[in-house]
Amino acid sequence: MGLPLRDTSSKKRHEIRKQWYRQLKGLVSNIEDIPDRPVLDHKEQQRLGISMLTEDASHSEHEARYFTPVLPENLPISPCCPSRWVLENGGSSHESLWPRFLPDDEEAAELVEDYYDGRHLASVISHHLSKLRWRYPSPWKETSPGIPDRRGARYTERLGLEERFLVPCVYDMFSKRKPHQILLMASDHPVEEDCLLRSEVLAMTTFMRWKMLSMQREQSLVYPVMVISIMNLLKVRVLQGHFDGTLNIRRSKVYDFAIDDHEDVMKHVVGWLRSTAHGDTVLSMRMPIFRDSHDDEDDDEGQDEGGNMHGDGVPKP
Repeated sequence: MGLPLRDTSSKKRHEIRKQWYRQLKGLVSNIEDIPDRPVLDHKEQQRLGISMLTEDASHSEHEARYFTPVLPENLPISPCCPSRWVLENGGSSHESLWPRFLPDDEEAAELVEDYYDGRHLASVISHHLSKLRWRYPSPWKETSPGIPDRRGARYTERLGLEERFLVPCVYDMFSKRKPHQILLMASDHPVEEDCLLRSEVLAMTTFMRWKMLSMQREQSLVYPVMVISIMNLLKVRVLQGHFDGTLNIRRSKVYDFAIDDHEDVMKHVVGWLRSTAHGDTVLSMRMPIFRDSHDDEDDDEGQDEGGNMHGDGVPKP
């Protein structure tokens, strides 16, 4: 996938970075051009050039993997442990997600069943994550999508006054060596087990594009993004994506929070949020890492009108 990388020079590394950026930018543009197509079936994925695997699909030992979740049994404590949710009056603040309370008003009941239910679940997951106490601080930093300013990253999309999706939480290490990101997002769409949602891919690729721009002077060529996608009726799945000339996405099974006791499911999702970030994002095994005079010249020159990446990290208008 992508360009052949063996025996390339530092000059070639710089050229590949620019080409991959142009390709990723083109993919984002193609996705933005189909707002009326919320589901990307297999045919549409092929048209866009997306390669997708399921988490349980067989893979070779050489396949790139960039996230490894913490197994439920390796969590320091259950995020639903009663002792973590005790109130001052002795009661418990731990809430049950199912069965849901449905108001008598039909319009209000419809809202509960759909998108706002997903936004609430995102808040519940984030709250459960905060209940864990690790021996060492986590390298993942939780931020809102607008802090820091992620130019061009799409954390929401509106249809009239309503939002089609929202990324309320972004987890980032802000590390030069680990450009990984995790997005916790809610979409206004039922689960499509054999397809991708346009909103999932749009959020993933635009955050990936922003990271590529913000780190263009670093050595990384691959910028992995995990999307923890919450869909209608309390369904959740995990997408792991990276771009190397082709957008590669690995899809997990669907986790169902529409159950009386969500402790086991919550352990799995929290484990994904505390994944170990790894992988050769600089492709050092296939490409030497050093700087020469060509790099300095390229940094000064930036890109041409079609390239769009420049030395200051800002796309040319």
